[in-house]
Amino acid sequence: MHKFIVLTMKKLKFLSLSVAILAIMLMVACNGKEKETPVSPLVGIWDLVNVDSRLNGVPDESADEDDDTPVTYEFKADSTYVHMEDSILDEGRWFLDGDRLHLFSTEEDMCMATQVERLANDSLFVYLHDSIDGDFIEEHHIYLKRKK
Repeated sequence: MHKFIVLTMKKLKFLSLSVAILAIMLMVACNGKEKETPVSPLVGIWDLVNVDSRLNGVPDESADEDDDTPVTYEFKADSTYVHMEDSILDEGRWFLDGDRLHLFSTEEDMCMATQVERLANDSLFVYLHDSIDGDFIEEHHIYLKRKK
């Protein structure tokens, strides 16, 4: 009889320990599901407010002629974007890799990478550069995030 009681107590201890471990595992699993993926500070609607354009290191006055053209980017949490410039719509996918913003346009079937100089609060500073026909073009764009 004594042996039976010892075996039953061992089974109860094992069963209690198993239930405790299972309960802890369930609590950890449930807590993990409540955590949300952090939203990028880039998510939102951004309006272009300033462009500093240079051609071969000299300020490009011809770029000032387009200053009144409204330009917006809407970066969505699902990694898609909508770009509107002078009533022309462009859509695609985006991702931010360090200080490189990659835009994959589905409309134009191409990728553009820009350097994010600063992304703080409601300001986005972007640097673009290209070489066309021996000329070096560089632009600094400043965007402001729309208030909700």
